[in-house]
Amino acid sequence: MLYPAITLAAMAVVFVLLPPGIPLAAIFVVLLLVLGWMLWFFRDPERKITPNELILLSLADGTITDSAETDLPELGRRAMRI
Repeated sequence: MLYPAITLAAMAVVFVLLPPGIPLAAIFVVLLLVLGWMLWFFRDPERKITPNELILLSLADGTITDSAETDLPELGRRAMRI
């Protein structure tokens, strides 16, 4: 939540320091759009996680595009690459 706070602070500075008029409104609207984008981009939606030892859980949202067995010489065994 640091970036939205910085954007809100920038909006306050622009509102207090710049004279009123069209440029102030344009800057304010741009900063408001940036704030909205940041709140959307850095959201943390709730996820339903079913406890199961056979399921791999990703730390991020994504799509598996490839999986194959591969050698791991440093461990001396084969492993699944996802």
